[in-house]
Amino acid sequence: MNFWLFLLIPLITALEKVNDYTFDKVVRKSGDYVLVDFYADWCRHCQQLMPTIEKLADEYQNVPGVNIVKLNGGDRSGRKMVKKYEIDGFPMMVLFHGDDKPLFYEGSRDFESINNFIKLASGVNEVKNPEIIPVFDKEPNDVIQVNDYNIEEKVLRSDKKTLMFVGGEWCRHCNELKPKVYRINEIFKNDDNFQVVSVMLDPDQGTTNKIRIQFGIKEIPSLLFFDPSKTDEDGLRRPELYTGRRNVKDILYWVNKHGFSRQQDGRLDNKVGILDLNLKLLKKDIKGLMNKIERFDIDENIKTYYGKMMYHYQTDKSFFETEINRLEKMVEESFDHINQKDIDWIDTRLNILRIFKNA
Repeated sequence: MNFWLFLLIPLITALEKVNDYTFDKVVRKSGDYVLVDFYADWCRHCQQLMPTIEKLADEYQNVPGVNIVKLNGGDRSGRKMVKKYEIDGFPMMVLFHGDDKPLFYEGSRDFESINNFIKLASGVNEVKNPEIIPVFDKEPNDVIQVNDYNIEEKVLRSDKKTLMFVGGEWCRHCNELKPKVYRINEIFKNDDNFQVVSVMLDPDQGTTNKIRIQFGIKEIPSLLFFDPSKTDEDGLRRPELYTGRRNVKDILYWVNKHGFSRQQDGRLDNKVGILDLNLKLLKKDIKGLMNKIERFDIDENIKTYYGKMMYHYQTDKSFFETEINRLEKMVEESFDHINQKDIDWIDTRLNILRIFKNA
């Protein structure tokens, strides 16, 4: 064998190189999960990462449905793909699967971390006899960490409505969404029948594989909503998947559709406490109105407050404006010293006062 050819043999790997012209065929239209390493020849970090990329390519060479390729984004033949996918630096690893939204890898650049990322996203699972690591600690803002071993207790058997965040430590979009989920948790922190939990997928440890399979997690980040009052015919609780935009306003609107009435500042909206009543009857049939109020399935405190407002409507209508000003001033001056439940009751009364004032 030629000596120089012998020296080249160790350099041969399964790593395929693509460019602007072969990208669609090899990556987007292949049907495989394809990890693309966007690199540049002049990039020192790219050079340091390349042996790991080559090792990954060898690792997955005979794994059906998974492929590892590289694209020289510093070369003229790769610049279109760099621009199309907004690659703002090298090296950048992105996982593609058909028309699914590409997943940008933001984790550590070691073989094990990248391998975990690929296994999770592609569904390839090489874990045997995973170590059981129950996790019951809480993340900041009292977001409960959930895995295969405590989801039954913390979510499926809970009497609380639950917003579940599913992500991965290496996922850039997950890390961008997480603070917004924490903000939702802060907004609802005093709602006793609501909780936020977090599932950080970990294919290597095998502590979240059941969750991923059971709830059909196909991409991350994902948001799921569990409502204990809603059970399918087979007795199972199946969550609702969020498909809206990833901002606090839209997520909050979605959560509120499940029986809540919070605004972004945590205050109740202006519909809380408002009953479907014809207040024109205040001048004709107060007794009839009271009987109708009694039939509403609402808090007894609200029913009592309506009774008081009817009394003031008959005796002193100036009370409404005076009381509105008093409560608004109380909240403005002492907001930081009033607990959320008391503020909720103030907001409810303000809503009721305003409809009587305008009646």
